[in-house]
Amino acid sequence: MRAMNQHLDLVRPGAAQTVTASELVRQFGLWQERAVHAPVYVLHRGRPRLALASIELMEALCSARLRDRGAAGLDALLDAIREIVVIVDGDLAVVRMSGAARRYFDLDGEAGLTLDRLGGRVVADFLADRARRAIERGLAETVEIAATRRPGRRLSIDILPWGDGAALIAEDITLDDERRAAQGHVRALDDALAAVEDAAAARINLRGYLEDPTPSLAALTGIAVETLASVRFVTLLEVGSRVAVADAIEAVIADGVPRGVTARMPVNRADVRSIRIGLSLLRRGVAPDGVAAVLVGDRLEKP
Repeated sequence: MRAMNQHLDLVRPGAAQTVTASELVRQFGLWQERAVHAPVYVLHRGRPRLALASIELMEALCSARLRDRGAAGLDALLDAIREIVVIVDGDLAVVRMSGAARRYFDLDGEAGLTLDRLGGRVVADFLADRARRAIERGLAETVEIAATRRPGRRLSIDILPWGDGAALIAEDITLDDERRAAQGHVRALDDALAAVEDAAAARINLRGYLEDPTPSLAALTGIAVETLASVRFVTLLEVGSRVAVADAIEAVIADGVPRGVTARMPVNRADVRSIRIGLSLLRRGVAPDGVAAVLVGDRLEKP
């Protein structure tokens, strides 16, 4: 059990892999697909509490044979995760790094690393002091440092006792600031779309369902955001428009080429609106992650 907990400590949540319990229930198929590639962390009061993971990953984490494989097994695990992980021995010499850590610190292929290579002598002395405390007390420490090898960026680092040494698990917290700024920009754009009443934005997942429905789409369709959260996008359209729009969405996912399509949409159960829909592929890294849609309404027509 102790070995299992140690391995689980290294598989920590990335922002793209966290979900609330209610959203998990609503869109279990989507999150089940994501859990095949990396653990999905279920939030409770804003903090990860449970994990949804593939059988293969859990067997790897729980198997006693992983311990028997020793260094090779640990290296394989570290290279399989996305987190920045640095493991030091009792003398605080770096003995292992995850692939993400090597890329972040631009240290791929270098041997005999010391903590000062991660952030300069002042930062190294600070990390060494906290690592010794974690080792001596057997308790985790959390610190924030400037990522001196990445000017203008900051890291939050959990320092955990690990064998005779310690594991340093880092997260670039400037990414959180950038993410919040980007989210604020997106919200402002959606508010602007809602203000003109005839335009809206939407995000469509790979299964064709709306993801995080926007107020502008609610304003355009006359359907509450809460209701839109469980709706397949093409069901917002008249039956005669659905096949063409579904085909356009599938084509964008297949080849990544943006497309425009026209359709007719019932509005408030009384009128029909002709709309133009622009579709563009959303990616997570190089993999398709859904489709962004912009809807522009034309005139209202009586059904």
